[in-house]
Order: sequence, then C-alpha cells, then structure tokens
Amino acid sequence: MVKSADVSPLEVLHTGLTFQWIFDGKGIALYAENLSRGLVDAWANKLIEVGKTWPIDRPFIVLNDFSGKDCAVTPYNQQRNRELLKMFPQLRAVTAIVVKQSLTMHMSRLFIRVIPQTRAEVYLSFSRDEAMAWLRKRL
Repeated sequence: MVKSADVSPLEVLHTGLTFQWIFDGKGIALYAENLSRGLVDAWANKLIEVGKTWPIDRPFIVLNDFSGKDCAVTPYNQQRNRELLKMFPQLRAVTAIVVKQSLTMHMSRLFIRVIPQTRAEVYLSFSRDEAMAWLRKRL
C-alpha cells in the first residue's frame, strides 16, 4: 500500500487483493498476496472496469504489485494478461509491476527493457517505491 496524501483508501476487491487510486486519481494500484484464479479474475475485472471509462487522452497509469509471498506466474494469469493487452487499443498503458527478486525476474527485467514499447510502457521493479517513482515521472 502506498501512503501519501495523493492516494485513496484501500478497497478490498477479493481475499488477498486490494485496490486504490494513486496520484490524485490519475492512476490505479492493485496489490496481490497470491495469484489464485479468483484473485486473477478480480484483478482483471477491476482493470476492465476502470479501462472502460479511462480518458483516451491520458496515459492509463497502473501499479501492479505482485510481490506477495504467494505470487507466482501461472498460465492462467498469463492468459488473462494477454486478453487485457488487446482489450483497450485506444489507451496508452503505463504499467509498473512489482515482483519478488529472483533470477527469473532479473532476466525478465532485462528482457522487458529491450522490447520496443509504443502503445504500452512496462517497468518491472523489485521495489514499490521505485515503481511509484517511475510512474510519477510519466504522469
């Protein structure tokens, strides 16, 4: 959870998943403790709900914190993520993803940095503060 004057109170979307508005409503943050199927569906549904009304002239700023101890990549969450990427072609997504440090995530971070990012900008971080600072620069 981010604590400052420019965030809303946390809202529980599902057991182990919370949501809040960040940057005075100019972005959103989702915090996951695990990546169960129900949690992934609640996460995707919230992104869809917000994305439907997001102004097309403003970057869709998203902090996804998947650094919870029981978070791990699964085929199901990868599938839902691919669906979301195709859902709002009119929006320019700016997403910071916070994950636990591991060799796999360090390699993923290097890979993400070399992918051309036109319609979507993605930043993989091991720190929520670092992710928030990166997003703040893109407001």
